[in-house]
Amino acid sequence: MARRIDKLPGGKYAVWSTIVDGYILEDVTPEEIIDYYSGEERERIVESVNRQIARLENE
Repeated sequence: MARRIDKLPGGKYAVWSTIVDGYILEDVTPEEIIDYYSGEERERIVESVNRQIARLENE
């Protein structure tokens, strides 16, 4: 997924996604962008661990 962080007038930021061909975050701080990305990564990690545990439980 390709994303680009743009600086907005006034000093805040926006994140553009080529998947939705638009902004997925607007008027945010760097910390808010980090929180958003961290949440996505956490979801991926939870899914991965759950898949691995399920595979072990089915052995």
